[in-house]
Amino acid sequence: MKSFILITAVVELIAGLLLFFHPSLIPNIAGADANHFNLLRMYGAAAIGMGLFAFFTWQQFSNEALVSTFLIVILVFHICVAIASNAVTGSGLFADLNVTILHALLGLVTAYFWLKNKL
Repeated sequence: MKSFILITAVVELIAGLLLFFHPSLIPNIAGADANHFNLLRMYGAAAIGMGLFAFFTWQQFSNEALVSTFLIVILVFHICVAIASNAVTGSGLFADLNVTILHALLGLVTAYFWLKNKL
């Protein structure tokens, strides 16, 4: 689980920094207006926060309460992003289910570690 938390930290930080500073790098977003880029930047800021939380949790892995809290928070984050990205895909704005599928799978993996940690 410690490796999962470190991988989460690295991935969320990289994704967050890219979305925050270079949202135009997202595929299939060429026709977006400034509001869409602002939303991507806000998601990037949230991902940076999650990445930092993951990194601090990885550093303090012996703190069981922190690990449990992190797993719940990142689980909710992934589920909410999956739901939100699915809604955006359904509206026709962003015709790519990869974000929805990725975050749904990450939510399932996180749920597995959370349940394993609780039992």
